[in-house]
Amino acid sequence: MKLLNYIFNSLKRSWVYKILDFFIFRFLRKWSLRLGITFWVRAKDHIGDEIYTSIEDLPIWNWNKIIEKQDLTFLYRIEGDYTDRLIPIWENIQQQHLDEFGYSDEMKSRERLMLKIIRLNCKFIETRNRVILNFIKVAQKKLELKDLAGNIKFGKLLMVVTKHMGFRIDPKKFTVYEWYHTLNSLKNGSSTG
Repeated sequence: MKLLNYIFNSLKRSWVYKILDFFIFRFLRKWSLRLGITFWVRAKDHIGDEIYTSIEDLPIWNWNKIIEKQDLTFLYRIEGDYTDRLIPIWENIQQQHLDEFGYSDEMKSRERLMLKIIRLNCKFIETRNRVILNFIKVAQKKLELKDLAGNIKFGKLLMVVTKHMGFRIDPKKFTVYEWYHTLNSLKNGSSTG
């Protein structure tokens, strides 16, 4: 066993390992995380211990901070530094959210507006018709207004849900899974989730 550790550690310091790590190991780790396979994790990473990996354990407070500040370090259970390994974990969590709760009507209309802006930009590039720039600006303003209108402060929403449920919700313990099921049940008119 000591011999294997020695070989592994000496290989780890070599340029061969760095090349393998950069091309092969990162690729395999990225896809294993996306597919939900956790066997391809180095022993020192302890992903399940130090990082939230699903909507069932990620608190809604952390979810909100990640979206609000665009800072993936809120995936750590205890403070940590940003690394590239957080990106596939975040993508996996977002995919879990979409699989469980689907697209909202707001998200669909926002995406339609974004597609309209992209199509108008393509049309402008093809034709060089400067009138299209006006349509692009109008669509961008609509998108900004939609973002402002749909951007309810998390604290206010938490207060409304807490009042309706009849008990205090701790956002640092209440998971994303529980939060969105609660919101959906309130939206559908029942007070039990």
